[in-house]
Amino acid sequence: MPAGTHGGNREVLVVSADRHGKQTEVYDGIELSLNARFGGRGRLAGGVSTGHTAYDVCAVVDSPSVVTTTQPMTGQQPLFCQYEMPWRGQTQVKLNGSYPLPWDLDVSGVFQNLPGIPITASYGATNAEIRSTLGRNLGQCGTSATCTATVVVNNLYEPNTRFAERLTQFDVRLTKNVKVGHARVQGMFDVYNLFNASTVLALNNRYSVTGTNAWLQPTSILAGRLFKFGVQLEY
Repeated sequence: MPAGTHGGNREVLVVSADRHGKQTEVYDGIELSLNARFGGRGRLAGGVSTGHTAYDVCAVVDSPSVVTTTQPMTGQQPLFCQYEMPWRGQTQVKLNGSYPLPWDLDVSGVFQNLPGIPITASYGATNAEIRSTLGRNLGQCGTSATCTATVVVNNLYEPNTRFAERLTQFDVRLTKNVKVGHARVQGMFDVYNLFNASTVLALNNRYSVTGTNAWLQPTSILAGRLFKFGVQLEY
């Protein structure tokens, strides 16, 4: 039943969420895994995971306590309070394996293909822009003659409809074991990002009418090809 709470001039009414609808998150997915041995001591493992998630947070979108954001299940703008994360945004492929070579060498590798990051667009409206249509300054400006305050508008288009390039990365390790008396020395040679991919990991999602914010300009990319040598001693 509704319950009222009074404190000074403030009244809070608490009611059951059932009066306003449901908040749902429905996931449909498929996962396949592989674990095999070949050629004597060769090993291969990995799998594929893909899915589709539908969110509906329209029941709580108008709640003053819910902050508008693009993250699932925490509130959306009314236009996008019902949205989906498509299959392509959740499909992952991962493989790892190893194989013995002559001269007591072993080669191993890790391959992964992951979804690209979602591309969004937000806009920071300045006080000057808002004043020209609203007819007054933003409340946070007070009586200041000059105010640089802005209001950020998120989700200029539907979330999870555009994605950056998928991330494909392949790492390789070559090892050799050598016995020295009662000790064992293992030499390691690693190659990170073998094919030198430069996939975008983060980008600027703030849109500017003048283009000064460089919308979609990458701010972080996958680190370039890296070689590393190492030695491990066991005795």
